[in-house]
Amino acid sequence: VSSYISDVNRFNFTSFVNSNFIDSISGIEKIYKKEGTSKEYAENLVSYMQDLQMAANGNNQTGRTSRAVQRTLLGFEFISKLGINPRSAARNFTQRLLDYVEWGPAMIAQSNNTLRNVSLTKDGKSIDSELYIEGALRDAGLLFDEVSPQLIESGLQGPASMFNLRKWNETTGKYEILDKTKLEQFADGTSWLAAKSSVIHRMAENSNRKHTFKIAFAQMYRWMKDNPLYASQKRKEWGENFSESRLEESIQKLASNYAKNMVVTNHFDYADYAKSKLMRSDIGRFMFQFQHYSMEFFERNLKIYREAKGDVLAGRLLPGGDARGLAKAYRLGIA
Repeated sequence: VSSYISDVNRFNFTSFVNSNFIDSISGIEKIYKKEGTSKEYAENLVSYMQDLQMAANGNNQTGRTSRAVQRTLLGFEFISKLGINPRSAARNFTQRLLDYVEWGPAMIAQSNNTLRNVSLTKDGKSIDSELYIEGALRDAGLLFDEVSPQLIESGLQGPASMFNLRKWNETTGKYEILDKTKLEQFADGTSWLAAKSSVIHRMAENSNRKHTFKIAFAQMYRWMKDNPLYASQKRKEWGENFSESRLEESIQKLASNYAKNMVVTNHFDYADYAKSKLMRSDIGRFMFQFQHYSMEFFERNLKIYREAKGDVLAGRLLPGGDARGLAKAYRLGIA
């Protein structure tokens, strides 16, 4: 049943990605149809989109034996470097400091207080805030029940049937699923062990993500709730269909979407399409298996410092200014 569900999800995901890929390529063709100086730019765009599409759907050009060897070695590498390692999990937990950098202690305390006084609903029924947060993150694929994001990054934990290969049988006129080799079975065992050993990292990662979601959700909820213009806008838009319960549902949905984006911003995306091309290559997977986080974290710091630079250049650090970027840089320095 698990394999069937995974196959259906994989099919839907692949169809969605391919549909958007075709639309994008068609759009480029309409814009850059004529020969000229923009032709090379258009070719670069097409190449970039093809690369993203392959990263999202996976590369099936690697042979069975090579793929099994890769998964086995990556599994051992994961277990030895992260695995059941309290020290690594503790380091992972310190990523929560990004919430302190982004919002500051006063905003975090205010958001916690806001959430305690909010009556959250799902499908028209009241729901506990912890259950609401957990459900929203799980629905968005941002909560990890079985594996840590670091294991997903290694490429070990894929959909159930991703590594099943089919072969056309001329005699029967049907596709047949090839039996797994001993090496592939050993690779599966290594992947299973790596998944089980990631339990401490998974707990730390999920705790961090729930905390970020909670602060971001409460912040946006409070902004929308205290803003009469939003209610006025919805009253005009919905007319006779306007109701306080519908407005509340709309605010919670907006706050939830914002919170999901903030979770990705502070805790990063570990899917293949979020990595550089070098890190997705066969050699790159081994050399840079755990470097994606470092690069994302470095870019996050740069973004904060750019905000601070903008505040300084705009003179916002003076009394009465709104130097939020500079405040983030101060907190980042303290952290």
